[in-house]
Amino acid sequence: VARIEAFIVANLNYYADHPEFGNLIKVFNTPGGPELDMDVAVIASEDYRRLRAIVDTLLQEGVSQGELEPDHATVAAPMLIAMLDGLMFQWVLEPQAVPLKELAGNVASAFLEGIVKRETSK
Repeated sequence: VARIEAFIVANLNYYADHPEFGNLIKVFNTPGGPELDMDVAVIASEDYRRLRAIVDTLLQEGVSQGELEPDHATVAAPMLIAMLDGLMFQWVLEPQAVPLKELAGNVASAFLEGIVKRETSK
């Protein structure tokens, strides 16, 4: 869980420290020729595959250590990536409304709250 939290915080801080990275979103929304569209799609797909593999590894560590709920962990990788992308997209559009560095810790905690394993009382 600590490694996942650190991953979320590090990603949000990276986006805030490297605003040029956020400009990649504009590439996806800019009309281009078919060659550009295909190149961008291939690059993005490869990047997402790598990112999902990293997140899946972190999640499986949490499941193996008994910290994460296995059923929730199976959907957590795409959810986490979508959450990070969505926050970055909003930040690119309105950085004052979505202060990534200020939100990073709370975002990580709120995400993890939904996937941590809880003791059931009987």
